[in-house]
Amino acid sequence: MPGNPHTSVRSRQVAAELRVLREQAGLSGAEVAKRLGMSTSKISRIETGNSGLQIEDVAALLGLYQVPASIRDGLLDLVRRSEERG
Repeated sequence: MPGNPHTSVRSRQVAAELRVLREQAGLSGAEVAKRLGMSTSKISRIETGNSGLQIEDVAALLGLYQVPASIRDGLLDLVRRSEERG
């Protein structure tokens, strides 16, 4: 799963974590898409790192998955810093 070469390492880390969190929540990509009013393909692109991560989308996913605040804050910080080099 190489992902998009134009996405940062941080974005790919968050993308992979979002997939794990969805699976832990026992939800399919289609279920998540329906609940959040997104397309299934958008959920897939977010989770594979083939889409630039938007803070609002990631926050909505983390809320749906009922991620604890400490983990949520760390992941959202990674999204904010994903455009930085390094």
